[in-house]
Amino acid sequence: MTLSEFLIQHADSAQLLNEMQTRGVVTAMAAAPHVISPSEWLPVMWGGDEQAPFESHEQFEQYANLIVDIWNAQRQQLLEKIGSGRKGVCWMTPKLSTKPRAISPKACCKAGASPVMIGKH
Repeated sequence: MTLSEFLIQHADSAQLLNEMQTRGVVTAMAAAPHVISPSEWLPVMWGGDEQAPFESHEQFEQYANLIVDIWNAQRQQLLEKIGSGRKGVCWMTPKLSTKPRAISPKACCKAGASPVMIGKH
């Protein structure tokens, strides 16, 4: 089952983000310089409420598995871009730089920052 199919089947849950919003949040989490536990950001997918809007544990597990699959795919794509040597904007921490500057993603990671790919390269 795809995320689209899941969201159509569970359209009664207006709390869930739509597919584009979901993919945006998941991609942002996959691009983080350090892995952030899904337990910290998954509630954002249903408006930040502590109680997930699912009728059963199985329904929640199905949704969570779809989200993890998207995260894994996005993380892999981001890592492949980093390994390709493409230029990106490297958002350095204030200790390293006062403004973003374009450097290679590999150098960015060595500096402990997170590269952000922008546009076509």
